[in-house]
Amino acid sequence: FPDEDKKFVVTVRNGVAEVVEGEPLPGTPEPVAVFTSDADTYRKLALGMLSPAKAFGTGKIEIEGSKLKFVSFLNLFETGV
Repeated sequence: FPDEDKKFVVTVRNGVAEVVEGEPLPGTPEPVAVFTSDADTYRKLALGMLSPAKAFGTGKIEIEGSKLKFVSFLNLFETGV
């Protein structure tokens, strides 16, 4: 989250999400997608208040790598308030 000067790495292995602030842990596989957004946009994505397509289309997120795999990643998690 550039607005908070923070970086997080989320890796899903065997159905378990590992979240690390900062750099990836040793042995972490290469990412299939990297996205950048401000904290508020991520919260809206996570809560299902904003679709990935709309966020990307309006420039609220940047995605490097596979956009399809990024959306698949988001779909691994339940959304909602």
